[in-house]
Formats: sequence, C-alpha cells, structure tokens
Amino acid sequence: MAVTREMLTDVRTLILEAPGDALLRIATEASLVRGGGEPASSPAAANALVLCGEIPDRFDELVERLWQQMPYPKTRVTISDPPEIADRLSEVARSIRDLPAQRAAALRDGRASMAGQNAMSAGDMGGHDGHDMSEHEMGGHDGHDMSEHEMGGHDGHDMSEHDMSDHDSHDMSEHEMSDHDMSHHDHMSMSGPGGYPLAMGDDDRDGLEMDVLNRTLGPFLPDWDPRLLVHVVLAGDLVRSAEAEIVSPIVSPRAGAPGPDDEDSAVLRLDSAARLLHVAGWGPVADRMTRARDAAFDGRRDDALRDALRCRTRIARSPLLRWVFRGLRIRDIALGDLLLRAVDDAVRLLRDEPASTSPPTLTAEQIGDLVTGRDLGTARLLLAAVHPAMPDVGAAGSGHPTTSGHETSAGHHAHPGHEGMHHG
Repeated sequence: MAVTREMLTDVRTLILEAPGDALLRIATEASLVRGGGEPASSPAAANALVLCGEIPDRFDELVERLWQQMPYPKTRVTISDPPEIADRLSEVARSIRDLPAQRAAALRDGRASMAGQNAMSAGDMGGHDGHDMSEHEMGGHDGHDMSEHEMGGHDGHDMSEHDMSDHDSHDMSEHEMSDHDMSHHDHMSMSGPGGYPLAMGDDDRDGLEMDVLNRTLGPFLPDWDPRLLVHVVLAGDLVRSAEAEIVSPIVSPRAGAPGPDDEDSAVLRLDSAARLLHVAGWGPVADRMTRARDAAFDGRRDDALRDALRCRTRIARSPLLRWVFRGLRIRDIALGDLLLRAVDDAVRLLRDEPASTSPPTLTAEQIGDLVTGRDLGTARLLLAAVHPAMPDVGAAGSGHPTTSGHETSAGHHAHPGHEGMHHG
C-alpha cells in the first residue's frame, strides 16, 4: 500500500537510523512527511519510535531508554527494507489510534514500574543497617527526565528569527546544548544519577582544580551520523580530550547502494547539507534543503533542482553563516565551502553530470584531533560535516567500532571501555 496524504497526521515519529542505513531513514522520513506526519525532536514529543535497519546490540539499552521516555499513546516498529515502509507506517497509525489497547499497555507498564520500584525499595532497606542510602547508585532507573537536556528541537537558535544581513556578532555558545545537546541521545553513560556519571576533579591549564565530565556524543543525536561515536572529556564547554569510534554496519551494504555519480548520491549530499544547516541553526533553509532531498529521492528532479538552487543562493549570500563558519576547516577546506560543494555536486548529479568533488572522509584519529580543544558548540558543527572513513572489508558487517583518540596536555584520555564513557 502507498502512504497517502493525511494518513499520518497524528504521528510524531522519533526515527533511529542504524549505521549504514541513511537511505532507508531518508525514505522513511519522506514517506512520513508525505502522509502528513512529522518528525519528533525528542522522546517526550514522540508517539512512535521507528528503527530503520538493524541497530547494533550494544545500543539496545539506549533504544529501550528512549522508548521508556516516550509518553502514551505510543508504538514502535522496525523497518528493514524500503518496500516495508508504507505498511509499517500504516501499522504505526493504527496502533496509536487503538486507545483501548494503549490504555491497557499503559496500565501494564505502570504496574511493572511500581513493582520494580517497590522491589528496589525493599532491597535497599533490608539487611543494610546503618548504610547510607546515598551510596546506592540509582543510574539504572528508566525515569530519565529529558527536560534536563533542553532538546526543544532546533528552535533554541533559529536563524529564521534573524535578519541574515544585520548580525555582526554571534556567540558559538548558542550552538551548544540548548539545541544540540547530548540530548535525548547522549546516553552512552549510564552509571550516575539520571544515567550520567558525576563530575570529577582535574587540573586545568593553570594548575587549578576544576570539574571535568565524561560524555559520549552519538549515536542518536539529531542530525548525527549514527556510524560515529565521540567520547569526550569536558571541562566546562571545552573538549579537553576526544576519542572517536566508527561503527561498521551490521549488514553488508544493500543491493543498489549509491555509486559516486548516481541520483542516490545526490540525495545523500542534500541530506548532508540539510544536517549541517540544522546544526548551524538555520531552520528554514535546512527544511527547504530537506524538501529538495525528498524531491530528489522521489525522482522529482525539477522540484529538487529548484529548491536546491534557491538554498544555494541564500547560503552564498549569508554573512551570518560565514561568520558562524569562520575559521572552521576540515582537511584545509573551509566549512562554508564544503557546504556549497555538497549542494553544487548534488545539482550536477541531478542534471546527469559527474560530481566535481568527493566528500572528504576522516579516520577515527582525525576526528578526535578535529574536536579536541574546541568548545562544544564548535565541535558539534564540525562533527555535523564529518564523513567517517569506514573500515576496510573484514570489520564490515561486524557492528564493531574502530577507535582512536587524542589527549590534550591537561586532561584525561577519553576511552570507550564500556558501553558508555570511561570514568577518569
């Protein structure tokens, strides 16, 4: 069956992409919008959890935490191949509207949660004379309040509210975690209150002690490549050290995976451009770039070209965007130039011309070096433009990462020794 207009008007979907399944995620997003649905920026805003592809087992607990953070009515499905998309989304809509079943599920979850809390209380109080309750680690609770992460989508810094020619100052701290926090999705660390480790002390560059935090960026941040995990040690908003992992897809590349000069490559370039624009905070142009991507995916080349070219004009003329990207380079290419190259090559491919460039790829070690010493907002921008260099055949299909890291002269070395961030 096909997804028809208004079929999904009450569906707000949190889409989780498996490493290597970008085209499946794009196809799902396009079908969702076509049916009148909308993507959700956080679990609290979602009523459907859609897994695109085979999520690595190591992320199962993260997926479950996201699911527990979603309010009822809610449902979840897994989409393995593009032909399944319409049926799975239709299933989502039916499940959300089945209110008796939703009430029953909510009651079951409530009883199970209450029983678990009672059992934990009984275990804590029994056989521990004089034992300080504060010593019990409470990080195993699913009741992780997402309000701590201020994930209000991408509207904390919406460039649509600004005249793009009238700004002469722009604080990169606006890009930090009010918009693109480690949000519904910085939860590789699960050992402290709310799933986060406590801060620890370390010497700063002046020899004074300050708090440092271990965090992991990815895999399910908004506008993030799920093949990439970056374990960081933060001193304030400064990335003191970073270690990147590049996670291989569990399954081999799908038949018909895009080559360097086909239409799917145009789709992926437009998707990358939209991602960087979203992280930069320019929502209206990012949304239009996404429309160009969806049109290209649907084979509507004229619509895709029109929207892509209009976005390109606005990007090239924007003094504020140049200010945001000032001094930021990947492999000696300015971030603004990388963005324009992606759009230009997408346009060429849509016109059946060969692309003039290839997206620069970075190894895990290069990614760690790229963000070390940066403030978190700047690091987030750079990581949105990164294309991870995938391992050679042998690691592919294993779901295992390749890792490398970088350490500053003053700071702990970030190391992903567990499912989450290594402490200290």
